[in-house]
Amino acid sequence: MNWPLAIPNFTLADKLRLGLWLLRGKQWTQGPAVRAYEKTWESYTGAKHAIMVANGSVANELLARRRRDELAAVGRWPTDNKVIFPACTWVSSVSPWIWEGFSPVWCDISENLCAPLDGIVKQLQLTRAKTVFYTTLLGQTDDLVALRTVCEHHGAKLMVDNCESCFSWTPPGFGYKEQHVCAVAPSSTSFYFSHPATTGTEGGMIFCHEDADDDWFRMMR
Repeated sequence: MNWPLAIPNFTLADKLRLGLWLLRGKQWTQGPAVRAYEKTWESYTGAKHAIMVANGSVANELLARRRRDELAAVGRWPTDNKVIFPACTWVSSVSPWIWEGFSPVWCDISENLCAPLDGIVKQLQLTRAKTVFYTTLLGQTDDLVALRTVCEHHGAKLMVDNCESCFSWTPPGFGYKEQHVCAVAPSSTSFYFSHPATTGTEGGMIFCHEDADDDWFRMMR
């Protein structure tokens, strides 16, 4: 039996609706529909801000550039250019940071394909890195809230690639409530066609809580 790699997923009615929208619309990109989509994700995740961008790789690039600007603003760039990654991650999670001048530091993974908390603690102590870019690979993760606390203790900032975890939540316990993984720290997700949520072709989102971050990401977008 032959299985097609892809099949048409737009009906004739879909095409007609899209055609009417293109004919009537005055703004095709970053218009009211995009803002409504951002609002939906803000409401679902609990993140104060959700910023739609072209794709997940762009989201990761903007997170890396934002972190570089933050370090430069306090005179810590390029001295503190080390960033910790899980040893198993996506090339699109790592390459934007290298482009921005960061040096990758690798942390071994556990059986769930993610970097364990104790492993990141050891790397923070050994390298004194000031940034951790965590990957929730295949929708799995360690305790991100505890990881954020550990990073804060070591003067480091946690940022997360949640490209396959846009419907994942941290379990309640240890004195905190259940929380969406995208709202734990500045993070990204991707709507690539094979991911849990998709916009049909591509698209990405940045999540953050700080108004200054929201302004910066929207201007850079």
